[in-house]
Amino acid sequence: MGVIKSNASYVIKLLINHFVSGIYSLILFVVFTIAFDGRYQYVASVISVLFYLYLVYSFMWEAGSKRAVGSHSCGIKKTDGFLVMIVGSLPYYLSTVLCALFSLFTTNSEFAERTVDVIYRVLFYINVFFTQCMYSGFFASVFKSIPTVSPFLYLASLLPGLLVGGFAYILGSENFRIRSLIGIKYNEEKEKIKNNY
Repeated sequence: MGVIKSNASYVIKLLINHFVSGIYSLILFVVFTIAFDGRYQYVASVISVLFYLYLVYSFMWEAGSKRAVGSHSCGIKKTDGFLVMIVGSLPYYLSTVLCALFSLFTTNSEFAERTVDVIYRVLFYINVFFTQCMYSGFFASVFKSIPTVSPFLYLASLLPGLLVGGFAYILGSENFRIRSLIGIKYNEEKEKIKNNY
């Protein structure tokens, strides 16, 4: 667990980022729903998801870069970034996974209505409005109604952030920048000045 200790600040940043992105997404979702009478909710999702993934990429690239410098590229595994992402988003991942699991046990029985169904609905709406709210606009646009969205879609929506974060960590550890592929040069001196203020 040395990788988690050495990236503790980034784990905290990921926890905060996910929460802030969820709130930001919720505000956009509500604004687009009210302003456009339920239409164009997917636009709110596009903006929210891009914002969320950009922040994840930035944090994890920096974490990978600092880890590489600190260990002189020794002892870095390709899976380290994915582990940091999982730990840094654990509460959100757990609520989404549990929601999907509880959905398998909902029935029409009176016992289920008072136990499993209640837990499932609480977790479902936590995911819709906070945990994975970035994707709610997409799902609401397709299914026309939030309650009819499968919890497994929210489970699948965990993958983009996990993949972006994991690969960003690898790129950071290799000191490779995506923008170099499109000809944008990196000004190291300018970046140092910016980071010092």
